Amino acid sequence: MIENDPTSCQYISKEIILEQSASSIKILVEAHATANADVRAFYAVNANPGKEPIFVPFPGYSNLNERGQVIDAKNNNGESDVFMTKSNRYAFESQNLDFKEYTFTVDDLPEFRTYRIKLILTSTSQVHVPRVRNLRVIALA
Repeated sequence: MIENDPTSCQYISKEIILEQSASSIKILVEAHATANADVRAFYAVNANPGKEPIFVPFPGYSNLNERGQVIDAKNNNGESDVFMTKSNRYAFESQNLDFKEYTFTVDDLPEFRTYRIKLILTSTSQVHVPRVRNLRVIALA
């Protein structure tokens, strides 16, 4: 449920309704995260519009085999598709930060006509929090 999430910083998209059914979702987003920060992604899919979303974490690099297939869905953790080295650049202005492209992918889903995505941004420091920009989401058949 959207209202009960304990995370202080999250982005939740509106419901996207597709003309054609899809079975995969890919998120591309530029993010800046230091050693004390993290970015995780979740998705919710439905066959029909208007249903309450149930967000599921993307598989994460540690739950993908060498061919990019999910090892065990119950171990999905919302991490990106590949390990991302954390930034050691600490700054406050966006132009002084180094942003890296994070990719989150989930394939072989049951066909869906609507989807939503959720990004969770966490940090153990209130001063140096993760930042994101240039979010793109693609639904694939």
